[in-house]
Amino acid sequence: MHNPDRSIESFLIYKRQIETERPQLTVEGRIIALDGINGAGKSAIASRLVEALKSKYGEEGVVLVKFNFTGGDEQRRLGSIVKNKKPQHGVVSGLISAGINRGYHEVILPALETGKIVVIDRSEIDLLRFALESGDVELYKKRLKLISEGSITHRLWSGNRVFVHIKVEEAWNNLCQRGSNSQFDPKSIEEVQKRVEAQLEVERLAMVLPCKGTVNCIRIENERCDDFNGFLDGLTQKIIDKLVL
Repeated sequence: MHNPDRSIESFLIYKRQIETERPQLTVEGRIIALDGINGAGKSAIASRLVEALKSKYGEEGVVLVKFNFTGGDEQRRLGSIVKNKKPQHGVVSGLISAGINRGYHEVILPALETGKIVVIDRSEIDLLRFALESGDVELYKKRLKLISEGSITHRLWSGNRVFVHIKVEEAWNNLCQRGSNSQFDPKSIEEVQKRVEAQLEVERLAMVLPCKGTVNCIRIENERCDDFNGFLDGLTQKIIDKLVL
C-alpha cells in the first residue's frame, strides 16, 4: 500500500543532503520556462513554441514539461493526492514542491543528458506566487529558501525565462470560458488582480536570485484579437528570436 507521505519524505531527505553543501543555482540555457497567472495563455504559447522549436531542432530534440503531475508514476500519484486536497497552502505547496522535484528527476535531467531542449509550462517560481498570495510569511520564506538553494530543481535554473503578461479583464474572461477549471483558479476578477500583483513580485525576485550564469528574460503581452492563431504565431516567433540557446 502506498504511503502518501513517502515522496515528501524522500524530498526532505534530498533537501537535507543538498543543504550540507554550499547552495548554488546553475543556469541551464536549454531550459525554457514560461510563467504567468492562470488564464494568461501559457499552455497555448508553450505548445506552439515546442512545435516551432521541433521544426528547427528535430522532433526528438525538444520536450514539453507540464508540472501537472502527468509524467512518471510517482508524479501521477502525487497529482491524485493534490487533486483530492482542499487548497490548504502549506500541504498543497509541499506536495507540488515534491512533484516538481520528481519532474526534474524523471523527465528534465534525462532530457538534458541526451542534449534535448526542455520547455516548461509553469516553473517552480509559481510556488513563490502561491505562497505570497496565501499571506503566510513563513511559507513564503521556506519556498524562497528551497528555490534559491536549488533543492527543488537539483540546482538547475532556467536560462531562458518567458513571462507571459495579460490584462486582468482578459485573464478573467479566459478563465470564464474554460470548459473546466482547477480548484486553484481564481474565483473572481479581484482574485485575478491579486495574482497579477503577486506574479510581478515573484518575477522580480526570480531575476535577482544568485546563480552561476546569466538568465535571459523575455516578457510578452498576450492580448485578445480576431486572428488569435496569427497573433500566437507572432508571439512564438518573438520568443524564438530572443532565446539564447
